[in-house]
Amino acid sequence: MVIGSVIIVVLFILALFHPSAVAGGGISSTTKYLIWGNFTQVSTRSFGNETQIYYISWYGCPIGAADSWAFYIALEQLGNVSAYVTPHYSDPYDSAPNTPGLLFASTIQLPGVHFQSYYLYNEFLNVSSNGIVLNKANTVSVGLNELKLSLPANIYEMEYEAMQTIPTEGLSGAQPPVASAVTLNHVNTNVIVTGPFGAWILNGPLYSPAVLQGLNSTALLSSATHNTAILHASETVVSVLNSS
Repeated sequence: MVIGSVIIVVLFILALFHPSAVAGGGISSTTKYLIWGNFTQVSTRSFGNETQIYYISWYGCPIGAADSWAFYIALEQLGNVSAYVTPHYSDPYDSAPNTPGLLFASTIQLPGVHFQSYYLYNEFLNVSSNGIVLNKANTVSVGLNELKLSLPANIYEMEYEAMQTIPTEGLSGAQPPVASAVTLNHVNTNVIVTGPFGAWILNGPLYSPAVLQGLNSTALLSSATHNTAILHASETVVSVLNSS
């Protein structure tokens, strides 16, 4: 009885100080689909008092480049994050080539929000960020393994399900809908947002990367709020952060 009481007290203390570590993981069984290019709420459980953003992408991704502007504008409302971003362009040989974007620092701490970025593959999607040569047979597994080593266990469980088991509706070429990593043969850009009121996953682009074609990433850093597509997408991000 004494030992049991001690264990309960320890677990209670862990829950107070590390809520995201002990909160239940995994996507809710009521989530039947993720919608491509939209935030989907995948859990109503509390993940602690601080909003956590897990930005998962790769260096050459045009979707990651486009979405980066929306998150940048949203985060700028909480504090100055310009020192934590680097202007960049997506893979010149991918769809929507040379999309201007921003690369985020690995971690950004803002009032009430902790942002973490994970870039899994290089500019050309042929080498992982930790130097493993990629091919169609190993690209997904290598990316997921890196995330397994980096993400909290409950967040990784969500990520795995989002990439490998939950169908994504609206993804071009996926008929019937299947999990996005299965269709695309790599872990694509997706963002997990958690907070006291649950968890959301954005899988895919908030708007078409083609909207940014021909723009200069450095110049866009000071004029992004004048771009209607970016501004509308950033409002979506702010709405989710306020709901988390």
